Amino acid sequence: MSQLDKYKQDIKKAQDTYKEGYLLESIDLFEKATKEIAMADDLLDLGLLYMEKGDYNKAINITQNIIDNFTRYSRGYYCLGYIYEWQEDYNQALINYQKAFELSNKDIDYCLALARMYDQNNNDKLALKYYKLTNKLSKGNYWAYLNIGSMYERNSQLDKALENTLKAYELNQNNEMVNYNLGVIYGRLGKNDLAIKHYLQEIELNNCYPLAYYNLGIIYKDNKQYDKAKYYYLKGIEKNNNNLSIWYNLGCVYALNKEFDDAYNCFKYVYLKQPNIIKTMENDNELYDFLKSSYYIKLKEEANL
Repeated sequence: MSQLDKYKQDIKKAQDTYKEGYLLESIDLFEKATKEIAMADDLLDLGLLYMEKGDYNKAINITQNIIDNFTRYSRGYYCLGYIYEWQEDYNQALINYQKAFELSNKDIDYCLALARMYDQNNNDKLALKYYKLTNKLSKGNYWAYLNIGSMYERNSQLDKALENTLKAYELNQNNEMVNYNLGVIYGRLGKNDLAIKHYLQEIELNNCYPLAYYNLGIIYKDNKQYDKAKYYYLKGIEKNNNNLSIWYNLGCVYALNKEFDDAYNCFKYVYLKQPNIIKTMENDNELYDFLKSSYYIKLKEEANL
């Protein structure tokens, strides 16, 4: 077996090990494989593995070394941008994504990453430009349509938000976020039946967005369907018991349903983590009866108020 064939075999083993979920073992295999000869792409992959491990200095050094030696290799800049994005250094991510796209201006991934960073940096005009270009290059990209829809929803342009989010839905109705986003848009348009339909589709997914449960609870609470509201709030807590908004709104449902003992337990849980919740409660019309009850007096006594 030639040295090159042996190298390719070792790299494949490292890649397969990563796919099986063994990050540290994969890094060791990549390191051993690239000691004598190394392809630029394999070193860039190694840099991304160090990023995933949390060793950002090592990841940046490996990637920057490739850029220094291959100054016009666009993937080097793209990977460096991705490492900075992973660290939430969006300015540096943007600089490197710009360079990557400048060198390869037909690459869909680079264009989408550039749009995403303009979006992250609140430059809606350029974000929209590159999201639209992504769609042109790819003849329709799920994430581009989804993010355009989110931008329009954020700016209360709900018809355009719905139009683009539905295009994402047409491309993949079972991907994360699209049903949640449609639920938000339909809810804002006052079309609660459609909002509920899409929130329910969202929570059927293994990787669903947990706030779908919260928003379902809100809709049912506002419609005085308290049993359904409680059901979805409790399901949301199962997914993420640190979301204090769900705990608070669950307490409101219990209070509205005159289940003051359960309401008290919810509000006490929130108070222990966020003491200023007492002020919020005192201005909440939904808690009118609870605030007159002995349970609220008990809560204030425990809060030393």
